[in-house]
Amino acid sequence: MQRSGVLIAVIFPEGLKFSATSRREISELRICPFEHEVPLNRRSERFWTFDIFIFNRFLMNNMKHPNEKIMRELIDYTVKKSGGQRTGCFIVKGDKIVSKAISTVEKYKDPTAHGEMNAVRKICRKQKNYHLKDCWIYSTQIPCPMCTSVIVWAEAKGIVYGWDGRHTWGKLNIDPKTILKTAKKPIKIFGPFLEDECLKIRGYKKK
Repeated sequence: MQRSGVLIAVIFPEGLKFSATSRREISELRICPFEHEVPLNRRSERFWTFDIFIFNRFLMNNMKHPNEKIMRELIDYTVKKSGGQRTGCFIVKGDKIVSKAISTVEKYKDPTAHGEMNAVRKICRKQKNYHLKDCWIYSTQIPCPMCTSVIVWAEAKGIVYGWDGRHTWGKLNIDPKTILKTAKKPIKIFGPFLEDECLKIRGYKKK
């Protein structure tokens, strides 16, 4: 049975394999025994390499944001790494966290070492390019104008932040949406998200 736009996870004796009924945008995922769906003559190496790529695209396009599980993991990470005194950031690609960082401004006396900046630097060096087109930026605090500008330059897909700390900065109180409007392609932004939990990291309470 074939349907366009369906990704099939096929259970073979040697493990789980993936196939797609078309090269169009995948909108559905199904799991089934191989004898009910895919003929054995379609099990070529080239076929499965292509299908794994399709499956990765499916994950990238279908993970829902904002994602509570990711944000709660970020909160735990930030508390453990900084004792609650810094901002934490994750960069998420598909269903994986590909970069983690906290702000190190005070530690290194570097005004650019915000959590978002550190996380972006780390992943860009690892992948040897500065593009984050399929990535989401998760931060425990709303990104400052500097960090938002970097996100625009890197062409990330979206931002999820915990709490809005602009009133504590005393300077550069610019809404990130103003900067995001200058992006080549729309960059989504969600927040505050799990605001109370993110405020607790710094020992604050919602007013």
